[in-house]
Amino acid sequence: MDNINIEAGERSPKITCDWEKGTMEVVGESYPENVTEFYGPVLSAMENHLNSNKNKKFLCAFELLYFNSSSAKVLMRIFDMFEEFATSNGHSISVIWRVDEEDDNMRELGEEFAEDIENIKFEIVNK
Repeated sequence: MDNINIEAGERSPKITCDWEKGTMEVVGESYPENVTEFYGPVLSAMENHLNSNKNKKFLCAFELLYFNSSSAKVLMRIFDMFEEFATSNGHSISVIWRVDEEDDNMRELGEEFAEDIENIKFEIVNK
């Protein structure tokens, strides 16, 4: 499976996925015009990777400066997918939510996401 390297756009984040290493990183702002078109291939590739590899470690780091409500729904879908794979396939999945120490809003959003997660490690760290 090919790695993913999407450069940041004016309204979309940089996304890198290294399937061999089991890592994904999402950095920047996320308010693309068509959220499904932008994130669809990434979600599909991630689902294929997690389905074809049981009992593996997967680390996903987010360093978002801003995201809109449509992107928030995609993030919840990602976290739900992680929960499912951690439960059903024995994956050890970790999420790192990087925030600027002065960005209380992004920290609170990370805390809200973390509240809904039971089977994956979710860590909020200052960048």
